[in-house]
Amino acid sequence: MIIYLQREEENLLIKMIYTYLFTDKFFNDWRSNINTEQSQVIYDFFKEKFQNKENIFYCGKEDILNKVHGLSGPNSHLIDFFLTEFISSGCKSIFSNKEKIADFIFCGNNEYISEIPFSITCHDIINNKNLKKTIKEKTEDLWSNRKGKEDLIFKLDKMLKLSKSVFFVDRHVPGVVVDQNKKQINQWNKSLKFFNTLLSKSKTKSFFISAIKNEYLTRYKNKSNIIDFEPHQKLKEDLRNFYKVLETVKTIVMVKDQDAFYSGLHDRFIFFFFDNNHVLEKALRDRTLLIVEVSQGLNILDGKGKTTLPRRLTRQTTESCKEIVEEWAKNVENKPLFDKFIAGEDIIEKKVS
Repeated sequence: MIIYLQREEENLLIKMIYTYLFTDKFFNDWRSNINTEQSQVIYDFFKEKFQNKENIFYCGKEDILNKVHGLSGPNSHLIDFFLTEFISSGCKSIFSNKEKIADFIFCGNNEYISEIPFSITCHDIINNKNLKKTIKEKTEDLWSNRKGKEDLIFKLDKMLKLSKSVFFVDRHVPGVVVDQNKKQINQWNKSLKFFNTLLSKSKTKSFFISAIKNEYLTRYKNKSNIIDFEPHQKLKEDLRNFYKVLETVKTIVMVKDQDAFYSGLHDRFIFFFFDNNHVLEKALRDRTLLIVEVSQGLNILDGKGKTTLPRRLTRQTTESCKEIVEEWAKNVENKPLFDKFIAGEDIIEKKVS
């Protein structure tokens, strides 16, 4: 018996990516306790609502699939076909053999499973007319401001805890740092503290990636009365002050130069990596990468610490991820850096002429 100890509020299961497993008794019921027509219903349901979904992963043990294959029973032929197909189509995922993170369990009709995770039996699939709707609601892949801050915390917390590292991408940060608009700086400070809290809990390695354009340096020159003022140095110092709030999690800050600003960093994203690989093409191929688009930027909290309109976080489809990764490889990855540092590093000393 697998024991699951999770918080009560996690019964919402809403976090953009989801996991499931099977028990022996689920296959026993499928094999022997339903008719042929009902057996086909089970097969079709799983294909539609789980196997063909991009954001749902198998987290069970692989040996259980081999264990139940080839056993005799009225519906053994379809089960064996299903298992062969399931294994050959790449059921193994980065979450395999991690049963305690399961969101859904396919279990036997009389098998005791706690409310967390959500249990699904053959009887449920055949008789519960609302089950498909329920599964759809429990596997949504977006967040919007109307859902509130607590829901945002829940989603990000779950995804960060599943991730080895994360990229926060927003090219506009250096412009905010240059302009020093009090309202924007306050929003960003609240937002970075919010991310810092989540990252401290998850222990996920983090990167913040942005870019500059030459216009930012010109803005410094236009508002300075200091003769020996050096805009490049000033921006690097101000960026370190801006990101200092992330020093406890030692976030790595990477600021690309103007080529990347105009060619590849158009949108705002969060990249979640489920293993230690950061090569986007490989991560996408291995299904260890989740990309979430953040509308309106990563300053998702206002000056009072509340979520802001019209922010949305949306999981990107595999097809969209391919386009994002291709553009990143071509126009961002190998572009020169304006600056790179670890949050909390000492301010660079000004050069004395």
